[in-house]
Amino acid sequence: MMQWIDIAKKSFTEPREAARALIDQNFGWDVIWSAFIAASCLSTILFFSFDGGEMPSEIPFAKVFETPVLLVGFFVGSGVLLSVSINFVSKMIGGQGNLLSMMLIMAWFQVLQVAIQIVTYILLILIAPAALLLQFALFWYGIYIFVAFVAQAYGFDAWLKAAMASLVGFIGSIMALAVVLSLVLGGLT
Repeated sequence: MMQWIDIAKKSFTEPREAARALIDQNFGWDVIWSAFIAASCLSTILFFSFDGGEMPSEIPFAKVFETPVLLVGFFVGSGVLLSVSINFVSKMIGGQGNLLSMMLIMAWFQVLQVAIQIVTYILLILIAPAALLLQFALFWYGIYIFVAFVAQAYGFDAWLKAAMASLVGFIGSIMALAVVLSLVLGGLT
């Protein structure tokens, strides 16, 4: 248990080292998929518990946020699409990592997001303005952490390569996710 707390701390203080520690665990697909699904389920539970599952209908694909099963599928699917996209782009620009490592750091990043979500909800209850500041700060710091994870997973020395792989992968996954959601939600109406 202490090892996981140390990795969580390092994720915020030394993200490349945290990513290396995770990758060195040599987890298999079963552990990675379990972490992905568990984090997605926890995030969905928190969303429906605190936000009540309410989303403005003007938001594209708002239907996803109405049903827990769809939201879990959205979280898992978007994480997988982002992992595959970043893996593809990273390989194109000379990255040495693999999809297993990318999925592992993506699953870990989702676990960290659940922990941040819990802290944010507690702060919302106690001091709402502090929660907003925390979300704003962690959004930008989260990008730094994520790019550091990608840099470590693919052996990029240059942050620019990792940032580029993350950005292009993100854009590719958004396009793929829009197509998938259109097909899935189009069939539900």
